[in-house]
Formats: sequence, structure tokens, C-alpha cells
Amino acid sequence: MKSFSPIARWRAILAGAALAGLALAACTCAKKSPLPSAADLGPFAEDRQMMGSPAQIQAVGVGEREARAAIAAGFAAMQELEKHAHPDWEDSDIYRLNAAAGGGPLAMHDEVFDMMRVAADVSALTHGGFDITFAGVGKLWHIQDPQNFRVPSDDEIKQAMVNVGWRGLELDPEKKTARLARPGMRVGLGAVGKGWAAQLGLEAMKKAGVTNAIVNAGGKMAIGGTKLGQPWRVGIQHPRKPRDASIAVLEIRGDQAVITSGDYERFVMHDGVRYNHILDARTGRPTDPCQSVTTIGPHAGVANALSAAVFILGPDEGLAMLAAHYPDYAALIVDAQGRIRMSPNLAAKAKVVEIE
Repeated sequence: MKSFSPIARWRAILAGAALAGLALAACTCAKKSPLPSAADLGPFAEDRQMMGSPAQIQAVGVGEREARAAIAAGFAAMQELEKHAHPDWEDSDIYRLNAAAGGGPLAMHDEVFDMMRVAADVSALTHGGFDITFAGVGKLWHIQDPQNFRVPSDDEIKQAMVNVGWRGLELDPEKKTARLARPGMRVGLGAVGKGWAAQLGLEAMKKAGVTNAIVNAGGKMAIGGTKLGQPWRVGIQHPRKPRDASIAVLEIRGDQAVITSGDYERFVMHDGVRYNHILDARTGRPTDPCQSVTTIGPHAGVANALSAAVFILGPDEGLAMLAAHYPDYAALIVDAQGRIRMSPNLAAKAKVVEIE
């Protein structure tokens, strides 16, 4: 029998261990899990109630654990904004600002200040038709309470209009402070807030590593990326048909917001007249030059304000305002007669794949 020196024996043992390790590695590789299937990459979705409306976040392109974490981050960002901007919560910036109307300037949360600045800019460009201080007269109209609805008298509207006027909102960009010039004035961010929340939700998801998603805050959508390489399809509600009946369908690729304002969302029929929740702050009354306006552009909060502004101005003036001051935004309008009007630049933002 051949004998081995101690050194030779150790070399043989090590060689055997190495071979065993290679065999184990080969075995492990052979049993490695296959690449994730399309079903493993979503979509994953969650629904919650936020800002008085249902909200949903969808994520695709990642595993469920990563998707759920990003969705939680998106909702957290939206809740943080609501905490600072809700007009009825006593700790919010907007509640404090309205309560202090006529007093000194107050420090604002950055996002709340930015929302007010955008709304003030749109107020100026619509000559006060869209007005961030509309709440001074809006409180007269109980559109969301049909049983107690009544049409305010001309005198009531005239008295309330004293408290409306966007120039009375004084903003200091350096100090991030805001002030309402007269007692009785009120700021309302209803025409900006849900879109802004959706935008913040999408940005939070991106920071969490998810770039393909839809954040829908009460119908105000911030869209990111694609749906597993395919465009996102977004239906535009038909303003005179039951819920989920579309008047048009858009295909969206890349980061875009899709925001719709319509007279069908919140309205009351009274003595044969449709009173919707969109007020022209120049008259203090609901306005009806459109049935719906959908805006498409890079920021959901800005698009939210613009959809209401175009609705108030009407198709001709509204489209002209977008072209002159917001060329990165496009609109699809259903006018008062139910006809569809589109911005010339709509095709650069979205593909209209179906239209009634």
C-alpha cells in the first residue's frame, strides 16, 4: 500500500473538498429559481380613503414586497400633505391661515406654499375666474348636500363676494409665508390638492425604487413609466353616461398626469337646472361652458388647477391660455353641447386610441 506524508494527505483532503464544493455549486445553479414571470411583477394595488375620496395606487415591474413598500410610501406622502392642507383640521396650515384672515403672515409647509403659488398664478391668468379664495362664496353652495340644497339669493352672493379675490392672498416666496388681507377671506385648495397629492405619491414611490405606477387620488392620476412595457390605458369618463362609460381612451407612456374636472362629479339637479361644484369666482355661481376637461402634462397638481381653469374659461379661451402660458400641458374638452375639442399638442402627450 502506498503511504502519504502528512502534507500529501492534507493536499488530498483539500482537493477533495474543492471538488465537492464545485459539485455543490453546480447543483445549486441547476436548482436556481427561474426568472420572475409577468404575474410575479404585478400589478399590485391598494385602495384607501383619502381627502374625502377613494384613492388607489398600482405598482408593476417589481416583486410584491418591493411594490407593497413603495405603495405604503406613496400613501404616506399623500397623508402628510393632507395633514398640512385639510381646511377643516385645526392643526393644518390652511385652517390656521383662514382663521387668521386679516392678521399677520404665517409660515407654511413647503408643499402647501407651492400649491398656493401655482393656484395664485392660474387665478391671475384666468382673471379671477379660477380663484384660490373662491371658498368665501363657495360656502353658500351646498352641492354635496342635495337634501339641503338651495340657490343663494343675489344679495347673499354679493355679500360673500366681498371675501373673494386672489390678490388678497399675500405670498412671500423667500420666507414661505402667507397672509389673507381681509377678515372673512378663505383659501380653498380643492382644485389643486388631489392632483398635488397624487404627484407626491408617485415621487415617493420613485424614491422607493418603483418607477412604473399609477397614483389615483379621487380620479386625479399621476402616471409613471409603463405597464410591463405596454402603455397605460386611461379611460375618460363620459359626462352624460353611467360610471365607467368612456368617451375616449388614452394611451400614456412615461411620466404624465391625467386630470379630469367635470360637471358630473358633484352636482345637484334643481328645478331642471344642473348646478355643479365648479364655480366661476367672477360671478360666484356654478359655470357650464364645458361638460368635462381632461388635462395631460408633467405635474398632476398643476394639471389639476388647469383642468378647472379651462373648464371655467370655456374651450376657446381655455385652449388659448394653455398654449400661451402652459405649452407642456394639453387638454381634451367635452364642450357644453357634448362635442370633443383637443389641444394641437395632445398627440405629443398621449395617443387617443378610442373616441366615441
